[in-house]
Amino acid sequence: MQNRYTDSVYSLSFDKNEIEGSIPDRFAWVAKRIPERTALKAGNHSMTYAELDQTSDRIAQAILHLRGRGSEPVILMFGQDIEVIPAILGVLKAGKFYVALDVSGLISKLSEILKDTESEIVLTKTEYAVFAAELARDGLAVINIDTMSDGDEKYDLRIPPDALMGIFYTSGSTGKSKGLMRNHKFMLHYAWHIGKSLEISVNDHHTLLFPCSFGISTASIFGTLLNGATLHFYNLSNIQTDQMIVWLIKEKISIFYPPISLFRQFLDSLTEDISFPEIRWLIITTQTFYRNEVEHFRKFFSANVSIMQWLGMTEAGVITQFRIDYDTELHDDVVPVGFPTEDREILILDENRQKLGFNETGEIAVRSRYLSPGYWRNPELTAQKFLPDPEGGDRRIYLTGDLGRMRPDGCLELVGRKDFQVKIRGFRVETEAVEAALHSLESVKDAAVKAFDHLSGEKYLTAYIVPAVQPAPTVSAIRYSLLEKLPEYMIPSVFVMMEKLPLTSTGKTDRRALPEPDRIRPLLDSPYVPPSTEEEKQIAEIWAEILELDQVGIHDSFFELGGNSIQSMRIVSRIRQIFRTDLPMRIFFESPTVAEQAGYIIENRGRRPLSDAELEKIVAELELFSEEEAGKLLALSLQQGRDEQK
Repeated sequence: MQNRYTDSVYSLSFDKNEIEGSIPDRFAWVAKRIPERTALKAGNHSMTYAELDQTSDRIAQAILHLRGRGSEPVILMFGQDIEVIPAILGVLKAGKFYVALDVSGLISKLSEILKDTESEIVLTKTEYAVFAAELARDGLAVINIDTMSDGDEKYDLRIPPDALMGIFYTSGSTGKSKGLMRNHKFMLHYAWHIGKSLEISVNDHHTLLFPCSFGISTASIFGTLLNGATLHFYNLSNIQTDQMIVWLIKEKISIFYPPISLFRQFLDSLTEDISFPEIRWLIITTQTFYRNEVEHFRKFFSANVSIMQWLGMTEAGVITQFRIDYDTELHDDVVPVGFPTEDREILILDENRQKLGFNETGEIAVRSRYLSPGYWRNPELTAQKFLPDPEGGDRRIYLTGDLGRMRPDGCLELVGRKDFQVKIRGFRVETEAVEAALHSLESVKDAAVKAFDHLSGEKYLTAYIVPAVQPAPTVSAIRYSLLEKLPEYMIPSVFVMMEKLPLTSTGKTDRRALPEPDRIRPLLDSPYVPPSTEEEKQIAEIWAEILELDQVGIHDSFFELGGNSIQSMRIVSRIRQIFRTDLPMRIFFESPTVAEQAGYIIENRGRRPLSDAELEKIVAELELFSEEEAGKLLALSLQQGRDEQK
């Protein structure tokens, strides 16, 4: 293997056959060729490749001296410290696999992981030694790398490619942590792909902004070190974006890989006088990346910078990528997640796991030789998510739980999570499609959508909005804007304005932390006017009860309050029963306010009241009124309201 030189910038060759080796073997090859190059940098602290190699050797020897040979989990307790990298490499050189703990996490969560791994050894530094000793159960050995003595055990081990290199704990829908295993072959293929697709050279400076307890951190760690570049640490606690801007320029960062929440915050802080002459790649890993974010990005970054959007998961690594250059044309509000990465085939499957054709929506599955072995000590879940290839061979299929559709050109569009698909009045709705429509509005900075249940058991959508302007837009304005983009049944019933959305530790929207709406009357274009007549009071009470609102004004539009066709039929039924007057559905939709409906009741009071038999017949007919018919009437009325707004 030889170095490739191009205009004084050279890349270390990474032959694909090395994927069948081990991480220590590849790292040793790199360190031998560029020993004096800087491998790690955090503030004023740095390590060359030679120093990193030597320090990790000492740690490997200490582990082997204490535990001997054999694969087993080693707990790492470090902060976002430069020392965590030689610790990781030391564990791997000793033929073992690491489990990094987030030392800022809850004690109960850390104890749960310790119990699940049944590890016998913890690796830490002086700063966390007391914490490690308190957390460790009786008999758990603790190695402090600051005070360890050198072992005399030689670690000339042959590590097979299928040997485990790490377990990464993630929280599922239940909140219980599950450990996802990765082996050396998986990680080497990951690093090989990153080096190839980003054309990483030894002159590159790559960021590590994710905690090492996250599987996503390995893209930065091994994608950098196994390709000979420099890895830069930055602690995101109490982040100040102005300080990060200075850091990016000072350290000549060329590959910037931020959490999506940080990227959005970062964009908002930029001004026209700032430039980043060294950055050539911005890496985005998110399930939903919006066109307006790309346009905002282009205002501040030169034409030499490309965006690489990755769709990835801990179980399968990066499965698709979409490169956005300065002249890339984007036609949809949501950026597609791109084309399959090398050695990965994307399948779109129906509910019976049969392959679907182009432009058909189904579950995204990945077929590859380079997938996770599965979930730590959870064979049932592994069997559910990882399937044997029906065509035979050593490939397997991973079911991602994401919904998507494949374009005829082979580009994948992400529709949303299967978990986020809900039925609203009989229609299937992907909440992320509603979020995309909200993000496309100039008045909306950020948004999330979640389904809740009415007291009646019916589901409704709630939109959580971070306004881009002040004063915040009214619910009326947002509704009318959404009607240009979405069918009526996808319009949220409730809108909640927030200063910011709650985030998970990985920077994604924490949907479980979104509060259930308090059902206070929303801010509308029309001011609140209380009922004054007895008819208005009775009708307003009916509306408030069925819409589950604290109060209803007499000029409030039923639709702007979030009413739907099913609720309209219930209101009509109640009004007929109380006033014993026929209120046709047509009148309800043509006169969708309390004042108008009270006026109709008063105007028609002189007519013969409905008999019990007539009332029962009308109510029965109303119950047969189809959702489709009611939806059409509701959509027509909303369209009329929008036209009046214009």
